[in-house]
Amino acid sequence: MLVWVVVLLVIVFVGAMVIYRVRGQMLAGGETQSENSAGLLEHLRDLNRSGQLSDEEFAKARSALLGKVQEDLDARQERSKERPPKIGGLDLDRLVDDLDDDL
Repeated sequence: MLVWVVVLLVIVFVGAMVIYRVRGQMLAGGETQSENSAGLLEHLRDLNRSGQLSDEEFAKARSALLGKVQEDLDARQERSKERPPKIGGLDLDRLVDDLDDDL
């Protein structure tokens, strides 16, 4: 009986560690979007220089990539506008309004 309890605890612990690592990788992936785009643009530039990609193909791919980056930036800015900034659970917009009222 004790052996099964230990086995169950080990399984739960290993599962929690896997979830923790996968979650960390997923969160880190969202933060390195610009690095990925810069790397892809450099790769496209190398292909163009080596002749494997024509100037026209490079221009189309670069425009598409930069358009996607701009869309991502715009979406991120919109999300940040929707959520009021909070520090330690405080709503900064409300705090500033309250301070303005007091002055």
